[in-house]
Amino acid sequence: MTELSTIYDYMRANAGLLGTRILREYPALQQFDDPISPRIEGFLRRPFPAQTIAIMGLAKRWQQARTGMVVAECGTGKTLISLGAIEVHSEGRPFTALAMVPPHLVEKWAREAFLTLPRVRVFLIDDLRNGGDENKAHGVNEVRLRQGRIVREGFQTSLSEMRLRRASSSPKRWLSLCGRPSLFLVGRERAKLGYFWRHAYCVPRSGPYLGCVLNAETGKPVIVDESRLTVARV
Repeated sequence: MTELSTIYDYMRANAGLLGTRILREYPALQQFDDPISPRIEGFLRRPFPAQTIAIMGLAKRWQQARTGMVVAECGTGKTLISLGAIEVHSEGRPFTALAMVPPHLVEKWAREAFLTLPRVRVFLIDDLRNGGDENKAHGVNEVRLRQGRIVREGFQTSLSEMRLRRASSSPKRWLSLCGRPSLFLVGRERAKLGYFWRHAYCVPRSGPYLGCVLNAETGKPVIVDESRLTVARV
């Protein structure tokens, strides 16, 4: 047997066996001869066959689980695959999707959405807080594609306003306002560093739990050593 001195040699020598085992243990959700969604025919640009298989596989994965992953090299078309899977998964219903992307790819995602999905509306989350530099965009801004460039025009609001308007009727009101597929985009760093603070606990000033430390989500006292945690012990 020839000595295999590097991982490259090992992969070349055993590629066939490894490939067969992978396909046996992890069968693809979308096979080459499986039917594809008619939604793909309506895309503004037609994916390559391999991209179409990935789109269908990701959409099928979302039917089985809450998450799915697209792992591929740069230039494979991961953005197109992700956008296409959202459209296929919606089955023609107006959807609202949120994408957190690398900061230098926010406008690239917006462009690809306009070039791929029919009738889509795109919104950039430029700021998670109110105010700031007047020379920069803030809040949530609708964008459009003009001569190959992303420009901010159309609907404008802020996350604070959206939080205040949150209610059980919010989805219906948004559908009446938008009524089309919509995509919200936020840069990864902005999403991580611009979050809203939430109280970890609260202390009521009256009532049966006066002076106790309460769980902010449940409204129940925090129990330590089988007794209620009070302000004096914090």
